[in-house]
Amino acid sequence: MSDKKTGILERDSFYVVLMTIIIIGFFRRILFTDQIIRASDVITQFFWGAKAVKEQSLLQFVQGIPTIFQVSWDTLSDGGRTLEGGWNAIGLLFHRYFIQHFFPFPSSIAWLVVLAMCWGAIGTFFYCRQIGVDRLGAFTAGLLYVICTENASLINAGHIQKFEAICWFPWIFLYMEKSLKSGRLYYYALTALMLAIQFFHMHWQISFYSCLAVGAYWLWYAAGRFREQRGEYGRQFTKDFLLAAVLAALFFSTIAMSFAPLYSWS
Repeated sequence: MSDKKTGILERDSFYVVLMTIIIIGFFRRILFTDQIIRASDVITQFFWGAKAVKEQSLLQFVQGIPTIFQVSWDTLSDGGRTLEGGWNAIGLLFHRYFIQHFFPFPSSIAWLVVLAMCWGAIGTFFYCRQIGVDRLGAFTAGLLYVICTENASLINAGHIQKFEAICWFPWIFLYMEKSLKSGRLYYYALTALMLAIQFFHMHWQISFYSCLAVGAYWLWYAAGRFREQRGEYGRQFTKDFLLAAVLAALFFSTIAMSFAPLYSWS
């Protein structure tokens, strides 16, 4: 008895690789160049940080992590600013250092956002697969999520970290969906982790909207279960509610290192 081989079109990995190739090809003009994205946020903010990371060794980067947990004054971005230590956790996102350091400067800025696009497309693909969409539909959704003008045009404005935050959105809902279907603490914890990583990209508005969306998603699910099961859902609702509370607790305790310093702004 021989096992039937799975065709290439029946493999999720094929669509993931194809999406990555298409996205990189679509944005090749800003990736394979020695020019910079000429956008206000890049020129006044992101350029200086990316330039510093390019000149920083891995050892210097690691040695500098403790200093980002202190109040400091950025004299270059926007003519000078401080986040009172609220930007600390972005330094723990090591993938950003590797992209900005090892890719050519200044195109490394574009690579940062385009690779985030690939990540967002992959997350969208797997979320769609999780809710029952076929591979072609999930593939299309992944490409539309990042190449649509609503998101791709953020490059023209230089909103690098905003797009990085947006690209974690599908991963949040992928694990939220798995949490609701399985009722396992493991997936609730992963959802909290995805929310925290998104927050660490320092785009607070996107994180705020994501938290609202996760809450609405959970309430919609709970209401649907109650409508179907009525009183029988009582015991399960208690468990679901406690797991949702744990999710919120894990999220806020994880981001406290960045959120607590920013609290003084209010």
